[in-house]
Amino acid sequence: MQLPDLALETELWQHYRGGPADYALAFDEAGRGPLFGPVTIGAFLITTATFAQLPQLAVNWKLTDSKKLSAERRLRIFGELQQMAWGQARHVAVRYIEKYNINRAIEYGIRRLTKIFWQRRQSPPLFLLVDGNYCFHFDIPFHTRIKGDSYCLSLAAASVIAKVSRDNLIHRTAERYAQYDLAAHKGYGTTRHLEAIRRFGPSRYHRKSFLKKIILSPDVP
Repeated sequence: MQLPDLALETELWQHYRGGPADYALAFDEAGRGPLFGPVTIGAFLITTATFAQLPQLAVNWKLTDSKKLSAERRLRIFGELQQMAWGQARHVAVRYIEKYNINRAIEYGIRRLTKIFWQRRQSPPLFLLVDGNYCFHFDIPFHTRIKGDSYCLSLAAASVIAKVSRDNLIHRTAERYAQYDLAAHKGYGTTRHLEAIRRFGPSRYHRKSFLKKIILSPDVP
């Protein structure tokens, strides 16, 4: 398996003349497509320490796109990233997704996390690197890469942060909504999940706008 590297991050860092006091941020999301629960944005902090330490750590961890990792390995990597204070996550609630749309929710999460790091470090990031092909407008240099979590280490790390943070939240919620078997499918539209929604109706944390396209008739509240 070809592991991601820091080639793109290095190119961007050099382009913006990054120095020891500078930083950048990489973002990925988890939960774009589920029928239940928030969308979660993971942010990974890029600094000179990242370039010095992450490549060897990534080899040790076999770090890649979170979807290609076992749940056990994701948890282990997540714990290491948290211990090194290299990442943070932000959940964007269902009500925001419903009021606006999923893309606006992802943009909001990125903006909120950027603001947190900006306030914490008392300076703006050199650039933002986002997995996907979004066309958000930021005053900070904004770069996207489709499937970037497969070849950019910072985006792979962000994908783990987002995925584990969201999974942990869903697991905490699963017992309260046991009828939907959330722990098994994390809110995605599996056959079993759809059957449960038809039987019990949607909960307050289901995305009604998503459900209308799949199983709900227009007259279902």
